[in-house]
Amino acid sequence: MSSAAWIIVVLLGCAGFTCIWLLAHHYIQTHKRMKKELHNMVSPQELLEKSVFSAGENPVFLDVRTIPEYIEGHIPNAQHLDFYGEGFLDHVQELKKYAVYVVYCRSGGRSLQAVQLMKTLGFEKIYNLEGGLAVWENVGGPIVEEVVE
Repeated sequence: MSSAAWIIVVLLGCAGFTCIWLLAHHYIQTHKRMKKELHNMVSPQELLEKSVFSAGENPVFLDVRTIPEYIEGHIPNAQHLDFYGEGFLDHVQELKKYAVYVVYCRSGGRSLQAVQLMKTLGFEKIYNLEGGLAVWENVGGPIVEEVVE
């Protein structure tokens, strides 16, 4: 095979690899964005930068962890609604459906379930804190502890 033929083979191989890489990268980014939109995810960074909400919108933080978890530390001014607690659904139904809510738990599992439930109840501006309180703390989000006497 001549050197010109080898150059063509190498160029075609590089072009093919580049095309496959671009398609894979596009697929991964699209999948991440769709997952985030489907589950109404909001990152701690977006919340701390206040880049998610319209001017004047102040989200209500809902902590759906257990009482001992809440006492250990939570986002300042967060309302506590224990996802596993008795009366959770009743408490959720008492919330204002037009308000903006950011729901969180330790790592995002319970809050995802709570967000899905709230969506079925007609809440529209409801977000799940991506990665939960664990990620919030890691990026420097403020945490307060309850004093128990």
